[in-house]
Amino acid sequence: MKSRLTPKNILLYILGIATIALGVVLSLRTGFGGNPGDTLTAILAKVLGISFGTAAFAVCTVYILFLTIYFKTWKFMFLFGQVLIFSPIADFWGEVVFAGFAPTGLLAWGTFAASALAIPLGSAILIRTRLPAGIFDELMFFTAHVTKFKLSAARTLNESLIVGLAIAIGYLTGNGLGEVGLGSIAYALSVGWILKGILSLFDKFFPRRESA
Repeated sequence: MKSRLTPKNILLYILGIATIALGVVLSLRTGFGGNPGDTLTAILAKVLGISFGTAAFAVCTVYILFLTIYFKTWKFMFLFGQVLIFSPIADFWGEVVFAGFAPTGLLAWGTFAASALAIPLGSAILIRTRLPAGIFDELMFFTAHVTKFKLSAARTLNESLIVGLAIAIGYLTGNGLGEVGLGSIAYALSVGWILKGILSLFDKFFPRRESA
């Protein structure tokens, strides 16, 4: 049985994380509402006066500890490595590359579409490496396991709950909806299905080879 921790898989893993981070940052620049899974991180970053990457590390730490305790396995601790990659890359995209990026009109719609594709594409890349999936993907698998829902429905449920919590914190802190908007609803309803479609395309055009 060949090890999954190959140079190719490691590079793909980093690429997947960077792609997700790009999609997340773009979603927060459109003005339509952020990606649902990150609206909580965004409002916490604003309330606490910290960078998005730092807030992401704190939020993801809670998710990782929850998964570790629930499944009683230490394998999810590997996800801290993922967060250590994601957090600085997210801040690089947000505070360096797109620091003054405020798209309007058609550019805003194009940015919205790019972010809606980038996030599930990055997740699909992570899943294909067979290394631990993205944190939100692991939460999706958890919800599917508990509820017996299909993956797309489980993802939608998770992101709907996160959006609800983000809205509650926003109003309790005087920040209203925060980064939640109509775009957040569109993300919540579409990301799971887009992820499923991308994985199907990967299976069709890049079939996995079984290890000997």
